[in-house]
Amino acid sequence: MLRALLLLAACVAVASGARSSDRLRGAADDDADSLAPQTSPLFAEAGELWRPDGPLPDFSFAGYRFGDAELPSPPATKRLADFQGPGVSDSEALQAAVDWANAQPESAGWVVLGLPAGQLTVDRQLNISRPQTVLRGEGAAATTLRLTRSLTDLKGPSNYSEGYWVYSGGLLTLAPPGNAPVMKELLAAVNASTPVPRGSYSLQVSSWGAPALRAGDIVTLVMHGGNGTLGDEIMNHKLDAGPLNANYTARYTSRIASVSGNTVALERPLPWTLRKEMVPALVRRKAPVYDVGLEGFTLQFPYTPYLGHHKELGLNAIHLVATQDCWVRDVGIVNADNGILIEESDRITIANVTLDVTAPRNGPPEGSLGIRLQGDGHWGVRVARSCDVLGTGLHVKAQMVHSLGADDHGMFSVFEACRLERNGSLEMHRALSTQLLFTDISIEDPCKSVRNGGPAAYGPNAGAYTTYWNVRSDTGSHPPPDHNGTPGYAPRDCTFGADLNFIGVAFNPPDELCPTYVHQQAPVVPANLYRAQRARRQRMQAKSLPAGGSTQGPWSRLMQALKRAAFSWHA
Repeated sequence: MLRALLLLAACVAVASGARSSDRLRGAADDDADSLAPQTSPLFAEAGELWRPDGPLPDFSFAGYRFGDAELPSPPATKRLADFQGPGVSDSEALQAAVDWANAQPESAGWVVLGLPAGQLTVDRQLNISRPQTVLRGEGAAATTLRLTRSLTDLKGPSNYSEGYWVYSGGLLTLAPPGNAPVMKELLAAVNASTPVPRGSYSLQVSSWGAPALRAGDIVTLVMHGGNGTLGDEIMNHKLDAGPLNANYTARYTSRIASVSGNTVALERPLPWTLRKEMVPALVRRKAPVYDVGLEGFTLQFPYTPYLGHHKELGLNAIHLVATQDCWVRDVGIVNADNGILIEESDRITIANVTLDVTAPRNGPPEGSLGIRLQGDGHWGVRVARSCDVLGTGLHVKAQMVHSLGADDHGMFSVFEACRLERNGSLEMHRALSTQLLFTDISIEDPCKSVRNGGPAAYGPNAGAYTTYWNVRSDTGSHPPPDHNGTPGYAPRDCTFGADLNFIGVAFNPPDELCPTYVHQQAPVVPANLYRAQRARRQRMQAKSLPAGGSTQGPWSRLMQALKRAAFSWHA
């Protein structure tokens, strides 16, 4: 870069002193070359250099229905006025509307509850437990639900060790009745007696399971901890994942591209090398709650000071548990301890959400290494034990302790086209949180943009191949990543996480990074990696279907199967 700037300066000097049009033309050409945007050798401009076994994962499957379908907009079924009447409070009408929706049979199809413009007072927790249900206001700027009570008021202390509602629970929840778990059906064992390399698409499966598998099926590859084997793969054998993570289980969901005998080709490349110690298997997962949407309103708590980190009384807005293919869009959240908490859920889209406060909540100062900040709340959006979550168009105005990110083996998720103000953070919170993408993100004050927390006993902050792509700051640069002053941290230290990608991320100083990071200081094209990867994948899928409807080739068979299945699948 310095050489390029010196060459540019020299060209300008020559041009300014010259009189010939040839020299002027040459200076202009050099100037245009110097301003040309860079690309990354991991991807190039449109994915020409991308490799499935390379350091850059394919993040294109994040979001509702793997990012391949628009969010539904079915018409309203009932309106709140249908449940209102003399002497009926807002809360009672809302409760009656939600109860009615939850009681409708799945065969009834979409149920959409419409809320009017204006302010509604809510003094209780509302839970949607029925699939294909939408709670819709007239827009975040038009409909406001004023939440008057905390979870502590409603339920007492939480089950957390000190009784606080630190990262669970919400006043508006999407969860199955009776906390029913996600249903799992074993489909086939996967042969990993010989390791199956990262980046592979093909699996050898048990003969007893193969006949039931079809192109277009959605299957989940389950990988067990194997007494640390999985953790070693997640850290790419560079760091110790920690004994508390030794037997965690991970999952990875994909459509099947083709089946030939006992060979199953997945649509997605393997995220890690499979080993026999992981006892890998294909299962079918079905969440009790799917196709549920929250949209078009603001959730506002009364202003109160923030009591501090891990002292949350439960002014928690939205909680998704055991859900699939759900969404939250065009929603405002004001004065919350926690914004959106996502657990045991897959293929979720969080779109155009704003987190704000009516005034700074000024929690007790907290921090290390000379940076002590007063927070407005705990998490903005937290992804935990969940996969393929997409956060898009998020605006975090509140100063949260952790703005956006993953905790407790949140994986394969994306935050893109977001704006963070007041010391925003892109959080990787240990416990095998891995392979997230943060792309096309602006941070006002970057003092803790990649300064992340989490108990040190749960291992490094981020697993290998976590990627930051075009993350900007209003100051022009970010401090190097660290983990809130964990003892032993020093320049060029890798304990935050090894083999991470920082592409288009300007660090100051840039020479104190872990040597195994892939780092490019200047912005790159494409500006938004998620959108570029999704466009590339969809182009490839379209090209694989020959004219005339031939079904030759695994991609074509997959596309035909998806046509037949329409959108009736849930895994």
